[in-house]
Amino acid sequence: MANQVKVEIMTPEEVLYSGDVTSITVKTASGSEGFLPGHMWCCKLLAPEGTVRLRDASGLKTGHLSGGYIEVRDDILVFCDKGSMD
Repeated sequence: MANQVKVEIMTPEEVLYSGDVTSITVKTASGSEGFLPGHMWCCKLLAPEGTVRLRDASGLKTGHLSGGYIEVRDDILVFCDKGSMD
C-alpha cells in the first residue's frame, strides 16, 4: 500500500488544493469520515457545511467546504459547491 494519495479539491470556479496527502478527513452526510491511501473505492455526499483536514508533507491543512461529494478511487477527488482553504 502506498503511503500517499493524490487529492484534488475543486469548486466550479477554482482548484482549492492539488497534491499528495497521507490522509484526508471530510464531513459527509453521515458524519466525519477519514480516508487513507489504498482506501476502498467509494463516493460519498458531503454535508451542506463542513470542514476538510489534509495531512501532507508540510503538515496539517484545514479548510471549509459547502455541499458536493468526495470520490475515492486510485486518487481522491472532492467536488464542492463552495470552499476555501485556510
